[in-house]
Amino acid sequence: MALHVGREAAVDNENTSKSFSDEIPVAMMEATMNLTTHLRQSESFLRVKAAQEKLNADVAALRLVKDL
Repeated sequence: MALHVGREAAVDNENTSKSFSDEIPVAMMEATMNLTTHLRQSESFLRVKAAQEKLNADVAALRLVKDL
């Protein structure tokens, strides 16, 4: 039984040593990277970022958020 556990541990080590990108086809990785780039530049994300910056600049608003 101890040998069986040892084999399981060895298999776990092999699985965790693989890189996530080794298991994803290159075309899918490129498409995913393009999607994230476009999302970060989208109007919605830019508005959220601007709103967060305004909130962080407003001491009274930050105090209110903290109190809530």
